[in-house]
Amino acid sequence: LDGWEIATELTSQAVNLSGDCFGCSLVLTRDSLFVGARSDGYFDPGGYGAVYAYAKSDAGWINVQVIRPPVDAIHLYSFGTALAVDGNQMLVGAGTSDFETPTCSGAVLAFHRDHVAWGPRQTLTVCDDSTRGFGTAIAMSGADAVIGAFGSESREAGLSRTYHLTANRWQETGVLRDPT
Repeated sequence: LDGWEIATELTSQAVNLSGDCFGCSLVLTRDSLFVGARSDGYFDPGGYGAVYAYAKSDAGWINVQVIRPPVDAIHLYSFGTALAVDGNQMLVGAGTSDFETPTCSGAVLAFHRDHVAWGPRQTLTVCDDSTRGFGTAIAMSGADAVIGAFGSESREAGLSRTYHLTANRWQETGVLRDPT
């Protein structure tokens, strides 16, 4: 494209660079960049995933933190499949898990930034017949979020669940279904 040129090339720090899916999800704010790597191989060759946080500087983008699922959530795979960031709140989708059944798949992990570091705050899961792939799509604006799930084997249509942040906890407020 006319007028565009590569300013910086960003890569993951994973040992297994091939197949880490670095860049599978992206969020750009005024001075920060978040890059999902849903197959980052930090914990094992299969990879649980990671989110790389960058800060903009005069020298370009500087990696300031690698965000991984907390130890009590490493049963989640594909961490970083989807991302949403608004201010000091971040939602990270992990579209699959090792407790996956036909009625339970995926999760979204909520993180909060205290000054400069992102830390885990809450894990959102839903287990019913229509939420396979929960966390494969996320949108957030202020204290409201919508989290998508692509459906289940018995029901082709997926759905989206709405959430509101109250007293530092995400609470489900509704379900959006395909109107057809």
